[in-house]
Amino acid sequence: MSTRARCVLPLAIAFIGCGDSNPSSSGKDGGDPGGDVALDAALDSPAGSDGSRDVEPAASADGPEAEASSDSQSDVPVVATGIDFRQWKLTLPVADPASGWAAEVTEPTLEHYSSPPWFLSRAEAGGTTTVFRCPVDGTKTSSSTKFARTELREMNTFVSKPVAADWSMKDGHQHRMKLLQGITALTLKHAHQAVGQIHDPNNDVFMLEAVGNNDGKGIRSDSFQLTAKFDDATVKLPIGLTASPPLSIPLGARFSLEVLVDGAGKVTVTVGYGGRDYVVSNSTWKVADPTHVYFKAGNYIQSNVVDYGEAPGDFSEVVIDSLTVTHS
Repeated sequence: MSTRARCVLPLAIAFIGCGDSNPSSSGKDGGDPGGDVALDAALDSPAGSDGSRDVEPAASADGPEAEASSDSQSDVPVVATGIDFRQWKLTLPVADPASGWAAEVTEPTLEHYSSPPWFLSRAEAGGTTTVFRCPVDGTKTSSSTKFARTELREMNTFVSKPVAADWSMKDGHQHRMKLLQGITALTLKHAHQAVGQIHDPNNDVFMLEAVGNNDGKGIRSDSFQLTAKFDDATVKLPIGLTASPPLSIPLGARFSLEVLVDGAGKVTVTVGYGGRDYVVSNSTWKVADPTHVYFKAGNYIQSNVVDYGEAPGDFSEVVIDSLTVTHS
């Protein structure tokens, strides 16, 4: 892994938008106004018998400061990971003071950026990983989405200015995203989480969704199953459900994800865990636009306070050890 220093930058100078997530966006990749959302700083303390987490009161009605201290000594805004941040834009679950919508960070700032506890490097026994934590009451990107995110959006490799990636699944070229990642926390009430996407201007072309084993039971999940959703979730293919035993991944365990577009409109998704590969694919697009797409990775939480009754301050968390995107 490469070693890359990060510094914690004041949020006001780190917000650099690129135009695809804003209040005027009509796509599902947008989000509700969030400038007035109270954002509690949740702690990593063990859950109680009722599945609750200890949380501290929010510092203000506008949410926590991006440079707030982390809740673990092993969470440090230093040394990063196997991610080339020149290829990405980060969306955070905190408000941009200028717009009131979710903050965005691009290169050249992102390469050295940290925003504890939402986005930072974490030291582990095998090295460092990048943490993507998202609260259920975080700031969203526009009024057209219900959920917040701490997520990366694909950009063209940074040269002199940020340029959003926009490519076709039918251009005759292979497009590939590969991750080694884990889910370390899920929400209590609606333990659903997106951990990899292909997106068009308005819809999910592909989304990998994790659902906790205790979803809807009022107790914390300690493992999850995966479903590949295609064409704005009109096609849903469980991953490893018919295997013996069915695929179930514990929280904290690493699994690999490869999303391969063959250049003729077919998407093949391969999940690797426990020495086995689980493969699903789809090539039918009735809702999504396969000609203007881009990759996404990180934590797109699929729960909130209003619709699912989550406790303010609850959160989900994803860690990414490595992430690569290639177009050939």
